[in-house]
Amino acid sequence: MVSSIWFNPSTWVREGMLYPDSVMGTDLQTTMINGWLGSWWDRSRSCNAWPESYFMANKMFVDHNGQLEERVYSSHLELNLKDVEPCVSGPKRPHDRVPLREMKEDWKSCLNNRIGFKGFAIPKKSQTKVVEFSFRGRTAELRHGDVVIAAITSCTNTSNPSIMLGAALVAKKACELCLEVKHWIKTGLAPGSIVVTKYLEKSGLQKYLDKLGFNTVGYGCTTCSGNSGDLDEEVASAISDDG
Repeated sequence: MVSSIWFNPSTWVREGMLYPDSVMGTDLQTTMINGWLGSWWDRSRSCNAWPESYFMANKMFVDHNGQLEERVYSSHLELNLKDVEPCVSGPKRPHDRVPLREMKEDWKSCLNNRIGFKGFAIPKKSQTKVVEFSFRGRTAELRHGDVVIAAITSCTNTSNPSIMLGAALVAKKACELCLEVKHWIKTGLAPGSIVVTKYLEKSGLQKYLDKLGFNTVGYGCTTCSGNSGDLDEEVASAISDDG
């Protein structure tokens, strides 16, 4: 059964056949464009009756052989792209996003806030604490706010190569400038599908990601949904025992 076809309002019927304006993706989430998940695509006509009735009642089917009706919407949304700015967010509470320009001050306030949401109640004298530890035979150190996991993912952006190629070009530039990722940071690359891997390899950019430690760890959802795996024991101990 094809379970990843999404229909939008331009779905139409001709001579008893459905002609959806659909997107066939290369992974599960790429196809989430708009409309209705058509998991009933290969079922019998009787099984298709209820979604077909729903689409028709909501004028989501268009009969191009007949008279086209003007659609009436209950509301309209206008968005000025100039108002859009980079933000920091997360999967747990995405509505509590923080504009990137405010991230530094927001982080500082989190250290001082009482324990709870966005609050750690770290005493002032401990906020500059440095923990030294050994990581795979090499000296390492951690401070409050240091990055310990870094991932490049594209589970919902497989159909937008500019994002992944952009990340790879940043990696290329970093290699050219002899920049390195801290050796204790857990890195990973999680493309949305093998298609991403293919165009990174064909463009000659995958090698730069590999050099920085961003090797492919899997396809689909990984770090973003908490599937990064455990931190190395040395790093975890430095955080829990001395942090």
